[in-house]
Amino acid sequence: MDVQGSGFVHYGDDDRLQYLGYSGKNGHGYVSIGRVLIERGEVPKAQMSMQAIKDWANRQPEANVKELVEQNPSYVFFERRPTNDVIGAAGIPLLPMAAVAADKSLLPMGTPILAEVPLLDKAGNWTGKHQLRLLIALDVGGAVKKGHLDLYHGMGEKAGIAAGHYKHFGRVWKLGLHHGPTAAPWI
Repeated sequence: MDVQGSGFVHYGDDDRLQYLGYSGKNGHGYVSIGRVLIERGEVPKAQMSMQAIKDWANRQPEANVKELVEQNPSYVFFERRPTNDVIGAAGIPLLPMAAVAADKSLLPMGTPILAEVPLLDKAGNWTGKHQLRLLIALDVGGAVKKGHLDLYHGMGEKAGIAAGHYKHFGRVWKLGLHHGPTAAPWI
């Protein structure tokens, strides 16, 4: 949840889900534990994904996993939310495969974009094809800088696995008016 910025807790005794939303952070810089694993030679860069991190962690003693997690000094704080709507930084519920987290200095909240979204196979490999999608910038993230976008995939194991494999390139076209809050910030 620290990486995602929000998430659900499943209470097994009554099958209830509780949404915990972003409530702040400690102000320390984010360090990618995936990048640490790559630099240490634990996971090849071409194979890095959320699933690769989980697989590595499942093979390690608890002390090794704790040591890795402690490489990231940035911590996120959460609070219970009254509904299970996943709310982005724009204060609007996120729709799977339609909302993205973006660097707001380039794509202010609410900016519509047309994006070439890489199509992946079930193993998370790029198929060599893209799909054009109309997306909207409704969130931000500690690791979402410059041209990096995070596409919201929804909730559940399948969505989590899919999101964990997205590290591919595509093109993005900013849509909007020439004047106003969604105008090109570089003009």
